[in-house]
Amino acid sequence: MIGNFGKKDRDGRQVRIEHRGRNLRASRTGGVALRQEVRAGRIGLTANTAKGLRLSSALGPGTQVAAQNGRFVLRGVYGSGPVRFNLSKSGLSASLASDVGRLNLTHPGRSSAKLFGVQVRGKKAAWMNVGAMLASAVVVAVKLVVLAVIVLVRGLAWLGGAIAVGVRRVAAWWRLQRQDRAFRSLMDTVEARAEQLAHSDWAAAMPTTETDAVALLAYLADLNRRQDDERPVPAAPGFVGERDVAGLDVLDQFALARQAAEVALAGTPDEVVVERLLALDDRCVEGGGRSVAQEELLGVVAEVGGVRVRLGEGGEG
Repeated sequence: MIGNFGKKDRDGRQVRIEHRGRNLRASRTGGVALRQEVRAGRIGLTANTAKGLRLSSALGPGTQVAAQNGRFVLRGVYGSGPVRFNLSKSGLSASLASDVGRLNLTHPGRSSAKLFGVQVRGKKAAWMNVGAMLASAVVVAVKLVVLAVIVLVRGLAWLGGAIAVGVRRVAAWWRLQRQDRAFRSLMDTVEARAEQLAHSDWAAAMPTTETDAVALLAYLADLNRRQDDERPVPAAPGFVGERDVAGLDVLDQFALARQAAEVALAGTPDEVVVERLLALDDRCVEGGGRSVAQEELLGVVAEVGGVRVRLGEGGEG
């Protein structure tokens, strides 16, 4: 490759159209020049066929003084980021980097730009830098808008999910509160019916042993099966006698269950209470699932045993 044609700089931009060798330099603006440099410590002597002799020395990092053809030169460049400060005999100036070059903020006419390897200086370079900065600002603004939209969408999605979870929790809490109120009302009615049965001729049909109480609870569970359960209902326990338990109102049946639970569960260990409740539940689901009446019956018995259960809403009458 001849010279710098087609070369890229470290930022990926086309370098100036020029040839830069050890002793020969040729460019579009500077023409052709031979040069030779000799250094002795921090002092350098350069001979250039186009610019003459130059004696230079570095005063410190980024600062250089020189004498070229009898003319004093002071040059300094400070900063490695987008903003740099330039020192010369005319004073201190600041420049800002863009994608095409540098815009001199204090002296725009000293700006420089590079487009397709062609170096441009002066006001044209200043406007090129301004245009590049505006284009970069538009790109950044578009990216910020896209980012804001993404953040907004994600935030709305999170908020929607949080609201949905909150609504489900509130609905579940309200459903449990409604179930508790309904169950308390049911228990109040059952206790009142049990008091009435205890002062009627049904008092003689109440179970007196744990075995009879467990048998009566199982019979009451069979009476309140699902309507599509075609299994035959077993006969009533013998101690009931001729009384028509099946003809009782369902609340009176629950009152009988409450009295039977008092006998079957009173004074028994917790593990026995749980075991008998699970056995009664198994009897309820043998036909394919519990009915609403069976769920309420289980709730009454569990309440007597000191165990709280949540009544399901999926049963069938």
